[in-house]
Amino acid sequence: VLCAQSFHWFRVPEALAEFHRVLAPAGRLAIMWNSRDRSDPLTLGYVQALHAVQGEHPVETMPFDPQALAKSGRFAAPRAVRVPHRQVLDRDGLIGRATSASYVPREGERFRRLCELLLALWERERDSEGRVTMRYVTEVYVAEPREAGSVPAR
Repeated sequence: VLCAQSFHWFRVPEALAEFHRVLAPAGRLAIMWNSRDRSDPLTLGYVQALHAVQGEHPVETMPFDPQALAKSGRFAAPRAVRVPHRQVLDRDGLIGRATSASYVPREGERFRRLCELLLALWERERDSEGRVTMRYVTEVYVAEPREAGSVPAR
């Protein structure tokens, strides 16, 4: 079972019970996020532009406690894997990347301001081919299910 950028939307106890139920005998649970690498100047500037027009959206700060998997009694403690990656974008791609998030404005004054900020960022950071690179860290937590007989009744 893979939850990519979605686990924060689930009711944790019920979701973990269902994941455990549907896993194949040799199955694993993987919970994955792509987090923006704020140590990178372009990526930090992108985050700052988003926050300037709307503040930090709650979906960006929803916490995940990896130990919740083991605490459920249904899964062993997860193994964490962190992998850096990047997304190369042209000018339109940078705007499109921002507006692909459901919580980002797509019209009105806040949208116009966001475009101004992102275009200034693109102008400042672009390479000779007109591209910028967003940097991320993919975090994956992989957990093995505990035996059905060892799972506490609920």
